[in-house]
Amino acid sequence: MIIEHIKVDKNIPVPAKFIHINDGYPFSRMRIGNSFLFSKTYNRKEMKRACGVKRRYEIKYGGKYAVAKHNKGVRIWKIK
Repeated sequence: MIIEHIKVDKNIPVPAKFIHINDGYPFSRMRIGNSFLFSKTYNRKEMKRACGVKRRYEIKYGGKYAVAKHNKGVRIWKIK
């Protein structure tokens, strides 16, 4: 199932501290520097979930992604 309503954003800088890190998420539509809001809330459970999703995508399809707290949520960036 692909979730089409998740917006891919451009030009949101990756924080200095981040965790390097699918269906249904817009990874395949992303270019280097793009990001999307994974969760509107930040907590350990959401961060762990985002890291798992991004890692599975990296293993299956390649590329490099970063996961970090952004404002009050969790965001994923394509970095390579």
